[in-house]
This record gives sequence, C-alpha cells and structure tokens, in this order.
Amino acid sequence: MKGKMKNYRLITDNLSSRVAESYRVVRTNIQFASLETQVKTILVTSAAPGEGKSTTTANLAIAFAQTGSKVVLIDSDLRRPTLHKIFRLSNPVGLTNLLTQSVAPEIALRDVGVPNLRVITSGPIPPNPAEVLGSSRMRDLINNLKQSFDYILLDSSPTLAVADSAILSAVVDGIILVVAVAEVSLDKVRKAKAQLEGVNAKILGVVLTASRATRARTTITTTGDRGEVFRCQASLNTSCSWQAAMLSPWCSRALSACTCALKALPRKTSPPCGCAI
Repeated sequence: MKGKMKNYRLITDNLSSRVAESYRVVRTNIQFASLETQVKTILVTSAAPGEGKSTTTANLAIAFAQTGSKVVLIDSDLRRPTLHKIFRLSNPVGLTNLLTQSVAPEIALRDVGVPNLRVITSGPIPPNPAEVLGSSRMRDLINNLKQSFDYILLDSSPTLAVADSAILSAVVDGIILVVAVAEVSLDKVRKAKAQLEGVNAKILGVVLTASRATRARTTITTTGDRGEVFRCQASLNTSCSWQAAMLSPWCSRALSACTCALKALPRKTSPPCGCAI
C-alpha cells in the first residue's frame, strides 16, 4: 500500500487566515515591484528541493486570481513536478504535450475549481528537460498565453540542482526565490542568487517559508551589493507552518516574523520592521 498523500496547504482552505493575508501582501508587492514595466510573467524557484516553492507558487496564483485577474499556473519543473499533486489532478497531458504540439491548448488548461485560475501540469517527463524548456516553442507558448491571461506563474526546478530556472529566466518578467528559514544554508541562498544574476535574471525578491516549527528566534544575516550587512532577528510563530515575507528591498512583519530580503537597502534607509543595516 502506498504511503499517505502529502497534505499541501492552500489558502482556499481558509481565505481569512493570516497565511492567506500574507500571500495577498506578497501579491501586492509584486504588482508594485516595478513602476516602469508591469510584471506579468513570474517564475518561482528555490535554492534546494523541499523549500516550499510549489505550494508558494500555487498560493500566489490563487491570490492573483482572487483579484479577478485571469491567471494560468504552469508546472515547468520537469524533473519532479508537483502541481498536479497539490490540486489533485491527473497528469497524462500538460506542458510537454503543448511544446510537442500533440494536444490543443484548451485540453491542457485545467480547471481546478478556483475562479479565474487555470493550471497546466507538467505532462510526461521528457528525457531532456533543459532543452525542452529552452526551446523556441516554450517562448512562443508564453507569448501566446499572454494574449489570454493577465498573469502567468511558473513553478520551476531548484536553481542549484539544474539550469532550468536560469534558462526560463529569459522568458519571464521576474523571479521570486523561495527560502526555507533554518532549513537551507545562507551560502546556498547566496549561490542561487548569484547564479540567477549571472544570467541577468530579474530577482523581484524572496519569500521566506518554514515547513516545520523552528526555534523561537532566528537570526538572518546577509550582505548587500555594496557590502552592507543585514541582520534580522526573526521571532517565529511556531503555531504557523508557513511564513511569507514581503518582497525585497523592504523588510516587514509577516506571520509574526521580522524578515529581511536578500537585496540591500540604500544606506541610511530606515526599514519599517527594525532590521539593522
């Protein structure tokens, strides 16, 4: 007998929860991430597996759909796809079928019971994911979906494991890096950030998650582009299993946690949550 199915937390379970509100805060910050160009295509990745990126992507898609915007969520993690499990969908047809042009788009666009949201699962896992994702057909697919949807969110493979996220960065407006607090080393986070910046990817910011209860206080320390030092004492609410931080460059309180983004604030800037530079 197979093991019990993992229970993924979606904000549709309780739209008035603090978790749901935190995702709405992240959504708002994405919408105002750039004053010059609108951010419509967003890729979500992490440094390592198991940091909660897929659940984060799913909940962000739901948060955007709640505004009345038409949203499509794509599982572009062709190594270990997860979105079909989160939404309890079968996965015989999906992204790979669209890229090989073996099915019509309306067949791959799945209704998951959330108004304004459609999901494209991964479909069959190909032997060459990087080549498939880097093909001209992937770019054409994104461009075509832009004609019908207001927002496109892509769940991608972990950055340090494979090159998929770096490849897909060329077809999106920005990237969100999901970081599991106290579960992934700062060195890995820095390497993931550097790898994405090495291909000129636009990092919108970070979302901090904690998949299990952590110690009462956690210190997050990092350095900015000009050597500025961030040190943030995070008072973690152990009764909450997920923590979503506002996007960089600002700090904020989210689910009773004071969290710092990885991008440096300008000198002499006073962050609203008391993070020290």
